[in-house]
Amino acid sequence: MNEILQTVFGLLGGLAIFIFGMNMMSESLQKAAGEKMKKILGILTINPVMGVLAGALTTAVLQSSSATIAVLQNFASQAGPDGVTSIMGLAGAIPVLLGDNIGTTITALIACIGQSRDAKRTALAHCTFNISGALLFIWFTKPYAQFITMISTKGPEVEVIARQIANAHTVFNITMTLIWLQEKYFTAAIWYVSCWTRSKRL
Repeated sequence: MNEILQTVFGLLGGLAIFIFGMNMMSESLQKAAGEKMKKILGILTINPVMGVLAGALTTAVLQSSSATIAVLQNFASQAGPDGVTSIMGLAGAIPVLLGDNIGTTITALIACIGQSRDAKRTALAHCTFNISGALLFIWFTKPYAQFITMISTKGPEVEVIARQIANAHTVFNITMTLIWLQEKYFTAAIWYVSCWTRSKRL
C-alpha cells in the first residue's frame, strides 16, 4: 500500500512541477521577448506556412510539444489593442499548433537511432501520422478555427483561446486517429485479397 501511495504522489508531484515549469517558462519568455515577440507572432499569423515552420522548429529544439503548446496558449491569451481579442487569434494559432505536432516527431526519430527495425517503423508511423495531419489541416485553417470556436466555451477571446487551442489539438489527434484506423483496415483488406488471389493461382 505504501508503495502505491508513493507512486501516486510521485506522479502527481511530477505533473505539478512540470505544469509549474511550463508556466514559469511562458512568463519568462514573455518578459524577455515583450513587444518583439508580439510583432513576430503578428507576422506568423499572416502566413500559415511560417506558423507551421515556427512551431516545428520550436518543438524540435525544446523536445516537448506540451511545453511549446503551453507557451502558445500563454502568448495567444495576450490581448490586442482592443483589450478583448487575442494578438494572434485561433486561426493564427492553429498553424503553429500543427507545427508543434511536426516538431515532436524529432524526439521519436532520435530515440529510434540504433534501435530495432520495429522501433524505426514506429517512429516512421509517428512522423507519418503528424505530418500528414498537418498537411491536411493546413488547408482548412479558417473553417477548422470556426468549428473549434463553435464547440468550445463561449466568452471573450483572450479568456477562452487557451481552451480553444487545447480543443483544436484534441480534435486534430482524434480525427487523424480515425482516418489512419480506416487506412489500416483498408490496407489489411488489400493484403488479404492479394494473399487469397496468390493462393488461388498456386
